[in-house]
Amino acid sequence: MKRRCLGLTSLLNLKRCKRNVDGKNFYCDDHKRQPIYYIFFLILIPLAVNYSPKWFQSNESWQYPEKETMKVFTPIFNDEDSTSLNILILRFEDFVADKNTYCIGRTIEDILNTDDFQNDRSLNVFYADSILSPKNLYEARIIEEKHNADLVIFGLVNDIKNNCEEAQVCYRYQISESLVKSVISPIELKGKKFDRSFQSVIPSQLDNTLSFDNTTLKSWVIGLYSIKKGETYRTLIEIDKVVGNHSLPQKTRSERLAYFGQTFIQIRQDSLAYFALEKSMKLDSVNPISYLFLSRLQFLNRRYDKAEEILKKGLNITDNSAWKSKFYLDLAKLYVGTIEPREILRENPTNFTELHHNLNTKNENARFFFNKAIEVDSLNAEAFLGMGIHELHNSPSGFELMFAGKYFDKFMALKPELKYLVYSNLGVYYSVKGNYSKSLEYHEKAIRQNSTDYNNYIMRQNVFRKIKDFESAINDLNIAITLESNNYLAYQQLAMVYKGLGDFNQAENQFIKAIYLNENNPLPRLNLGELYYNQRDLARAEKVLLEAKKLDVRNDWLRIDLLLDQIQSTKIQNK
Repeated sequence: MKRRCLGLTSLLNLKRCKRNVDGKNFYCDDHKRQPIYYIFFLILIPLAVNYSPKWFQSNESWQYPEKETMKVFTPIFNDEDSTSLNILILRFEDFVADKNTYCIGRTIEDILNTDDFQNDRSLNVFYADSILSPKNLYEARIIEEKHNADLVIFGLVNDIKNNCEEAQVCYRYQISESLVKSVISPIELKGKKFDRSFQSVIPSQLDNTLSFDNTTLKSWVIGLYSIKKGETYRTLIEIDKVVGNHSLPQKTRSERLAYFGQTFIQIRQDSLAYFALEKSMKLDSVNPISYLFLSRLQFLNRRYDKAEEILKKGLNITDNSAWKSKFYLDLAKLYVGTIEPREILRENPTNFTELHHNLNTKNENARFFFNKAIEVDSLNAEAFLGMGIHELHNSPSGFELMFAGKYFDKFMALKPELKYLVYSNLGVYYSVKGNYSKSLEYHEKAIRQNSTDYNNYIMRQNVFRKIKDFESAINDLNIAITLESNNYLAYQQLAMVYKGLGDFNQAENQFIKAIYLNENNPLPRLNLGELYYNQRDLARAEKVLLEAKKLDVRNDWLRIDLLLDQIQSTKIQNK
């Protein structure tokens, strides 16, 4: 007889494991060492809160009690503190051996509380042994938000035995979204001795370790403190200290700076990214990683000519076929990404001849570079996928599937675990063609193969919206948000659904969330301003649209100016 595992995947939101186990067992292999008091925790909480159902209405609203007390919850840090950097350190635990250690967290606390470090800056450092240690970044984020922390430091320890100095530690952190508006991939610190000395590794990026000693830890925290205070120059100096271990070869230091630059690109700290990448190139002028990441940063900032120039320089500095293929692939993406009809029609709205010529030229350039990427590295799966997608939307009518199919087949042979990307793109193709049943069929196949990729649900909800199945569209977007809560696009699409349904309050809330998660994108503000305009709230509409116009540095969104002109005309008429 099978029974469901009694283990909890998260104590913070009481999610129970979905695995089935044999009748003689109560836990699956992952949870067999989970303490038995977790079960009593489930039973006793409703009694402790006087049967209040509100505690269980949603994961977001439920607040778990601290271990020592069931009194009214009080956060550790003040939520109105906008000048101090609030650092919360949690104990490091060995969940396999059911042991915990205090020396790691206490050591970090001692380092950050020294007088010489606290001088001239405001840091609130608190070591909280009573808070249950999180198992992942999501649970760390819940703790961070509850206690108004800017930085939560926590970790897992393996093989503590009797002496923690012999243990292996995985040291993770969660940085407040109020600092960077995004979740950063964790830097893992691994070491064998905790005498104020650690080693760090950026996961899957660096083979060598970076010395993470007392001074480096301080520099890292000062960098975060400077971000909160808006001291960009100080931040740059401290980040340079973190990666500037001068005992290492210049090539290694250059690579590390490049990957730090990539991290800053991901969180849209562009000035820090430029600093890291340019310094990386100075240390090693033939480091292809720096050229690739710097070109992508230029592309994100719509400096397309500069991005192309950097990519072509990158091609000249390396003879490695794999790197050349990556540069060719990014050049192809550059031409695909710069096919902007609005740019031509803005200058001359009737110039369709130039528009047609421009699109054809860029399509041919993209096709050329996709082919070059495949030619120099026949194992570059991403190049085959990119070429397939390009052919799917740019081949002569009736031949799209034939031309795209051979590239998709090669991609799936190289990366069978990523077949869902092909299915998803075929779903988009059939949706554009108006064959919605076929489109949904391919989106279903994509989700069946990978149900944890939030993009699959965002793509499918577009089809549901076209066939007016708004309930299914909302459901897909909610799943996407559950899988990736920092994805602004899901919130924006959800807002558009609610707007179409006439639920303007919900639409407004979702647009605001999208703006919060992607502050540099004018589109969410444009949509929110249009929502206010349609409700005849001209003051708020004008304010938001002016913010959007300020962000739209290339004047890509002509609708901003159109709406602002209409607002001015309405104001004049109302006088």
